[in-house]
Amino acid sequence: MLGVFCFICLPVIVFADDATEPIPQDNITVGPILSYFSYSEFDQSGFLLMEETGVLYGAFLDYTSSNNKTGVMLNGRIEYAQGGLNYDGQLQDGTPLSASTEDKLIKLRGLLLSEMKEGVHLYTGAGYHYWNNTIKSSAGYERERNWLYIPIGLRWVNIKKTIQAHIEYDYFLTGSAISHLSDVDPGFNDPVNNQRKGVGLQFNIETIKGFNEKSLMGGGIYLELWSINESDISSVTYNGTLIAYGVEPKNTIVTLGLYVKF
Repeated sequence: MLGVFCFICLPVIVFADDATEPIPQDNITVGPILSYFSYSEFDQSGFLLMEETGVLYGAFLDYTSSNNKTGVMLNGRIEYAQGGLNYDGQLQDGTPLSASTEDKLIKLRGLLLSEMKEGVHLYTGAGYHYWNNTIKSSAGYERERNWLYIPIGLRWVNIKKTIQAHIEYDYFLTGSAISHLSDVDPGFNDPVNNQRKGVGLQFNIETIKGFNEKSLMGGGIYLELWSINESDISSVTYNGTLIAYGVEPKNTIVTLGLYVKF
């Protein structure tokens, strides 16, 4: 089950003393990402049920097209990360369980940015998160989490265009959690729990150095927070017979990451 995450903005070192070159109007940036990921689940009284923490690593591809006359920018981004987390929770009967996990995370988003005044853009668009998590234990199984959201944020760039920052509110649209209980015993079904309410926040600050009209380099730090409410109820069956009902508890995810871009 999943949890909430939050971000803290920290200063990032500028790569050059005098970086006045403008960012290209149309550019593609790529780079590696390293992040600390924390996921927690809670019961209705707020008691911690389980948590997963660890380091994920990956890369991103980002495309931006801008129009100086209209002040409008289009941005698209894909991000992939993987790694292993440490699971600390319990079985259905309350028996404590500690194990490692295998994780894959995919993020997709598209944005439309409009310049409110020089150096300040308001933006919105659409985003998608997919998280695949497998608990490596005899009682473990694969879990899939995905959700759609609408990002609404502000982007600020300094006059020299060497530093930029974002602050973003994410409106949760819909999501689902799929538990592959059949990994434990083929007699079980794979319940799907629909998730309808949640909220996210993101903060980011980065430095940029333009070398000429076609190239740049930069780096930054970001903090991302999600809090997703308890899901709808789903049925758990064994060989077609109803044996229980289940929900995805309220959860939070915190991700703190570093990246370099070229």
